[in-house]
Amino acid sequence: MDQIAINIKQYLKTPSTNFALQINGEWGSGKTYYLKTTAKDIIEEEGFRFCYISLNGISKIDNIKKSLFYELSSSISSISGKGIGFMRTLSEWATPVHSSVDVTNKILASIESKFIEITPEIIEKSVVCFDDLERISGITLEELFGFINSNLLEHTNMKVIILSNESEILEKERVVKIKEKIIGRTLNFSISDMDRIVNELLREYRIGSTSRFWTQKD
Repeated sequence: MDQIAINIKQYLKTPSTNFALQINGEWGSGKTYYLKTTAKDIIEEEGFRFCYISLNGISKIDNIKKSLFYELSSSISSISGKGIGFMRTLSEWATPVHSSVDVTNKILASIESKFIEITPEIIEKSVVCFDDLERISGITLEELFGFINSNLLEHTNMKVIILSNESEILEKERVVKIKEKIIGRTLNFSISDMDRIVNELLREYRIGSTSRFWTQKD
């Protein structure tokens, strides 16, 4: 298991975290592929739900709220206790600003009719992965990190992983100061990491293929 995978595993095993994990790497290094394959497998093996949100072109916090609503609601099957309050908040996020209370109630009714039970454990067992940090437009990093901190880290202790290419972010010194508030650890990802991971997978495949060849019956 590579070092980044080990750190992700340790992060997932740490109870009641109130900080995010950052994976930083150049464009084309393979970090998104790594997130959607190796990291996703680790997340699901540890009993968490993998939620992926690209920040590419995001210009409003409401867009993030709706994406989060979709990711969480796509597999959640019920509502109860603390969970219903969380889903009520999500439904408000997904409702246009000028919609009436009646429309909001209808959205809630629809959600409640579809989902039967949701517990705080389900919420806390979700890992929200934000990709393309450097590609946001229309909102500031302060706004984004403030939203993540207030809505995901402080109140629900969700696990959050943020993918970025900091070399493409302007005002890098300001970024360092901002991210200190929510990012507990930054893991640097490079093309060499991806090459090593692919080589390990190929080696395991060859070993498995050889084993199947020698054990195959005529």
